[in-house]
Amino acid sequence: MDVKTKNKIEEADNLLANALASLDSDKIPRGICEVKKAQEILNKLLKEYKQEQAQRQQAKREAGDWTMDQ
Repeated sequence: MDVKTKNKIEEADNLLANALASLDSDKIPRGICEVKKAQEILNKLLKEYKQEQAQRQQAKREAGDWTMDQ
């Protein structure tokens, strides 16, 4: 996953969190469930991205490459 994708995921997650906070649960219970599900998916993708990033950094350190990834 590239940085642009990561940034889009974070942006979408923030938008979903804001939408969820502004929804009235009495009026839109189904929408809340869908927002929560979408947010869970985005959180999972973001977690996977962070794990991949950490693995790449570890592999670079083990190979003797101490440069920073952007």
